[in-house]
Amino acid sequence: MPVIGAAIEAIAKQYSNVGYNKAVLVFIEAEGNNTEKPRCKAVDAALATSLDNRLLLPYYHFAQTGMPIEGYLCDLYRKSKIVEDDRQS
Repeated sequence: MPVIGAAIEAIAKQYSNVGYNKAVLVFIEAEGNNTEKPRCKAVDAALATSLDNRLLLPYYHFAQTGMPIEGYLCDLYRKSKIVEDDRQS
């Protein structure tokens, strides 16, 4: 296992109250998403919204964009260039 994954796993095993997601480690070690054959389908698989009524992209835990929903979530999700760009990345 490459260095970062091994380090996270070693630290997590030292403490009973520390958890980690093995799938995320594999994803990180693979250097993220391959746009030709995507592993991460966050934009297609789930919608994330904030308490202040924004669509969060690409997903809740890694939100880089927050777009105001303003009552038009379906239109925003289906027709927004920003959503499409995140879907393709």
